[in-house]
Amino acid sequence: MANMDEGDQMKNYIKKSVQESDRELTSFKLFQDKEKAGRMQELQDDHAKQAKDLEDRQERLVNVEEMLKKDEAKHMERFRRQREEMLARKLADQQRELLKDMNQKDVD
Repeated sequence: MANMDEGDQMKNYIKKSVQESDRELTSFKLFQDKEKAGRMQELQDDHAKQAKDLEDRQERLVNVEEMLKKDEAKHMERFRRQREEMLARKLADQQRELLKDMNQKDVD
């Protein structure tokens, strides 16, 4: 190329061809960069969605555990009240029986 004249058609053709190839390469690199950026964004969005899904799932599991503890506490409280009511009835029956026996002795 150094030996060719400035006006040589072959030299001009080669220069234009090289310039066009450089433009195509630049254009292709820009296209690839856009594709890469889009794919990276997709992957980041997917990763964020998966992380949120896992957090939601963990939250639901924690909520289920808390709900089970609350239900257990509620049932234990109900059983405690039932036991106290049964003991109170039993005590009232015993007192009634004692009063009845005392009244029977007084009548006799």
